[in-house]
Amino acid sequence: MGDSLHLSSPAGYSSLPGRLMPAQPGEPYPDARHVVDYLADYEQRYGLPVRHGTRVRSVRREAGALRRCGQAVAGGVSSLPMAARTDGSTR
Repeated sequence: MGDSLHLSSPAGYSSLPGRLMPAQPGEPYPDARHVVDYLADYEQRYGLPVRHGTRVRSVRREAGALRRCGQAVAGGVSSLPMAARTDGSTR
């Protein structure tokens, strides 16, 4: 993990629902290690069924929710998810 990687937004604007990302002392923008630690804590705190190193073969919408089958690269805010398409575009 690169030592120079930092979020482009402060921790307070980078939180997931239900758990604020704590500020990193001395850093206006959290570094990669801080973000990884936050995500690991979030996963453990909520007992999320995260499967690392799993390849996703497809993503489809079912009853208003995104479902994946098998690597998923996704982003966006929780109320407006964006998923990468195979052509590199989003939505």
